[in-house]
Amino acid sequence: MRNLKTKTLLILFFAVVNSMNAQKMEFSKFHFNDTEIVISEEFKNEEEIILEQNIKSEFSFGNSYSNEYYLFHEKKLLNSNIAIERNNKVYIPYTQKEDLIVNKLRVILPNGKKIELKESDIMKDKNEQTGVTYEYFAVNGLEKGAIIERYYILKKPVDVSGETINVQENFPIVNFSLELIYPNYLEFETKSYNGLTDASFNKDKYQDKNSNSLEAKNIPGLNSDEQQSNWIRNVKAVRYKLASNKSKNTSNLYAHKDFVSEFFENYYVDLDSKDKRELEKFTSKLQKSTDPLLNARAIEGLIKENIQYNRYYKLNTNISDILKSKQANLFDLMKLYIAVLNQQNIEHELVFTTEKDKATFDKDFESYENIKEILIYMTEANTFIEPIATNYRTPLIDFNFGNNYGLFVKPKVYQGVKMPVTTTRKIHFADNLNITNMDIIIDASKGIEDASFKSVLEFTGYTASYFQVVKDFVNEIDFENMKQDLASNYAFETSNKPKVTTVNDGVVNLALKPYIVTIEGNAEDIISKAGNNYLVKIGSVIGKQMEMYADKERQLPIEIDYPHFYTRKISMIIPDGYKIKNPEIIKMNHVLTKDGKVVADFISDYKIEGNKLVITNTENYDFEILPVSDYPKYREIINAAADFHKMNLIIEKI
Repeated sequence: MRNLKTKTLLILFFAVVNSMNAQKMEFSKFHFNDTEIVISEEFKNEEEIILEQNIKSEFSFGNSYSNEYYLFHEKKLLNSNIAIERNNKVYIPYTQKEDLIVNKLRVILPNGKKIELKESDIMKDKNEQTGVTYEYFAVNGLEKGAIIERYYILKKPVDVSGETINVQENFPIVNFSLELIYPNYLEFETKSYNGLTDASFNKDKYQDKNSNSLEAKNIPGLNSDEQQSNWIRNVKAVRYKLASNKSKNTSNLYAHKDFVSEFFENYYVDLDSKDKRELEKFTSKLQKSTDPLLNARAIEGLIKENIQYNRYYKLNTNISDILKSKQANLFDLMKLYIAVLNQQNIEHELVFTTEKDKATFDKDFESYENIKEILIYMTEANTFIEPIATNYRTPLIDFNFGNNYGLFVKPKVYQGVKMPVTTTRKIHFADNLNITNMDIIIDASKGIEDASFKSVLEFTGYTASYFQVVKDFVNEIDFENMKQDLASNYAFETSNKPKVTTVNDGVVNLALKPYIVTIEGNAEDIISKAGNNYLVKIGSVIGKQMEMYADKERQLPIEIDYPHFYTRKISMIIPDGYKIKNPEIIKMNHVLTKDGKVVADFISDYKIEGNKLVITNTENYDFEILPVSDYPKYREIINAAADFHKMNLIIEKI
C-alpha cells in the first residue's frame, strides 16, 4: 500500500506547509560524550550491554521540501568474546533514498584509550545472492571490556503517517532516550507499548518548535530467538504519527477513514463500455456453484491463473489493459477483483491489515501503519482471499494475517451513492483445517530383517500447503526430489529410495481435498540388530520433531502459526517366536488445559493383538497464544513428541 500512502503524504504537506524558512537542525552539533554510566547488578554478567541509546528525529518543512533528520547514537559495552566477534563489523544503515550526513565511530578500550575510526576503515561487503553492497566499519583490536560508541545522522524522506520505534534489543539497555522535534504549528500523537513509559509533550522547547520525548532506564534484553513466539507483538515500543496541523486547522490526520475514502474513490468506479465488454468475456469462463466457497475459489483461480502478479508493472490504465497485458501490480489486481466481484453481485469487504510478525495492527491507535497489506473478505463464504499469493486459495491465506486485527471496508449504497462503511475486526483462521492423519504399517511377519514399511499420510490446510502446491511451480525432477525429501523425514534416510505416490497435487486442491502421500519400501532404515535382539526406531515414523530447551528463562508468550492437529495409527506385525520386550514405553499422557478446555496434548497408547502391536497417538495444538506461565507444561508436551520420535522398541526371541 506504500504508493497510495506516499501520494496522500505529499498532497498533505505541499498543501498545508506554511512559508517558514528552513530552520537549523537542533542536533547538528551532536558529539561523543564521556558520561560515566553505572550498570545495575542484574546486567553485569550479560555478554553485551547497551550503555546508552539515543534517537532523535527532526521534521523540517518548507515551500518546496519536507525532510526528516534522524540521529542514532549508541554506546555498547562488549562483555564477552562472543560480543567481540559479533561487533567487529559495524554496518552503516542507510538506503538509496537517504543521505548520510554524519557518520562517526570510536572505540574506548578498557585502559581508557580512545580510537576514532576514519573513512579508510570503511569497507564494502556484497551479498552475492541479492547483489546488494553494504558498507561497514571494520573494527579491529577489540577486547573484553571495550566500548563501541557510534552516531550517525541521516536525511530521509518524511513519513509521519505512522511509524514504530522498537525500544528493546536482545541485550539490555541501561539508558534510552527518544525525541521527536517538529514545527510548533504541528501536533504529534504517540503511544507506548508493553510497559514502556509514555512520551511527554515539550512545548516551545526549541525556537518555534515543540517536541515529544521519553526516557527509560534499565530495559532488559528481549530474546528474539525464542521458539514459537512473536517478538514484534511483545517488544517495548513507541508508535507515532502526525495528528494535526494548526496552521490549516486540520486534525485527526492519518485516520483510517481518510485512507479508505481515497482508496474507495479510486477503486469502486463505474466501468466504461469497453471495460464492461472485456470483463464479460473474462468472467464467461467462471464455473459457478451454489457453494459460496467454490464461487470464491472460482473467482480467485480465474484471476490468479490468467493474470500474473508483477509489482513493478505500471502500464495498465484500465481493466481492458489488465486483461490484455495479463500482468498486474497490486493496485491493478485490486481493480480487477473489485470489478469482478461487483459484476457478479458478490458481497465482500476489503481488509487492510499487517503481517503480525512485522507490525502490530493497533485498533486503538489509528495510523497508516495499520495499512500495510490487503485481503478480501468473502462475506457469504466467511473466508479471505489473499490477492497476490499464487500459492494459496481461499480459505487459506498467509498465516501471518491470522490472529490479527484488520480494517474491514464494506461498500454500501445510500440514496443511490456507493459509500464505504468500516469496522475493525479480528481476522480468523478457517475451521477444521491443518489436520494430519497417519496410518503406518511395519510388516515383519516374514522375518524382521525382511520387514516392509507402508505409510499413508493425509495432510490438510496449512500442513498440506508446503507440499501440495509444489507440482504447479517446479519441473518433474524437482517434484520427484521433493517427494523423496518428504519420505526422508519419515524414516527413510538411506540411498534405498522408497516408492512415493501422491494424490490431489496442485493448488486447485489446496484446502479443498486432502493431500495424500503414500510411502512404501523396506524397513531397513528403522530396524537394526543388537546382539540377539532387534531395535526398531518406531518413533521415527512420525517424522522429525522440534525440541524446546530450558537453558534460559522464557520471556515471551507462546504463539503458534496456526492451530494444528495430528492423529496417528502405527501398526507393527512381528514374526512368530518373537515378542516386544518394552511396550510400556509407548504410554504417554501430557495434557494442558485452560478454562476447562484442552488446548494442547500428546497422548500415546497401545494394544497387542497376537503378533500385532497397534499404537494410537494424538497430538493437538488448539490455541493461538498462551501466557508465559503455561510454558513449562507446553514445553513438556512438545518434548514428549520429540521423546516419542527417539523411541526404540526391543524385539526379542521368546
